[in-house]
Amino acid sequence: MSTSLVWFRQDLRLADNPAFFEAYTNHERLAPVYILAENSVLGEAQARSLGSDLVFCLYP
Repeated sequence: MSTSLVWFRQDLRLADNPAFFEAYTNHERLAPVYILAENSVLGEAQARSLGSDLVFCLYP
């Protein structure tokens, strides 16, 4: 069973993301990753405005 790691940097859209489409098409499992810097002012609402439908978690 192959797994693909998809690293999202700024654009969180899935519908027209070529890397996500390639991973979805050619692998059985996906591991989407988005790393939020501690000093970032990006919040959940702003992430969603960028197209995120991903789980949004913050850890101290």
